Order: sequence, then C-alpha cells, then structure tokens
Amino acid sequence: MRQIELLAGFYASCVVPSLSQLGEAFTFLYEAWPKTVTEYGPNMQAPCFEYYDERYMESGAFEIYIPILKK
Repeated sequence: MRQIELLAGFYASCVVPSLSQLGEAFTFLYEAWPKTVTEYGPNMQAPCFEYYDERYMESGAFEIYIPILKK
C-alpha cells in the first residue's frame, strides 16, 4: 500500500454490500448512473477510492467514491 493525497472535489458514492458485488458497483457508478443524470459525470482523470469502516467488519459492506465533474 501507499499513501496518496486526494484533491478536493465532488464525489459520487454508493454502499457496496460485499466484495463479491464490487464489479457491479463499479459498473453502476461508471456506466449506469451517468446515464441518469445530466448535470454531473465521472471524472476519468482522477482516482476513485474505497472506504472501509466498522460496517465492513460487521457485515462486509463498504463504500466506493468516484470523482465527478459538472458537465
């Protein structure tokens, strides 16, 4: 692992119930969700990240955040 600094900005997020659904979550955030909104879209030049808190230890759930830009 390595530490990186994320730039300030806007992010879309979703809760992923388990690691087995990680692929579905990325598909939703990068393909399905952008088709439903007109004001924002994914910023393909900035990194996304995952956030694991106590929910992961309790149920396996975690969050994914993707950077977004105003269209």
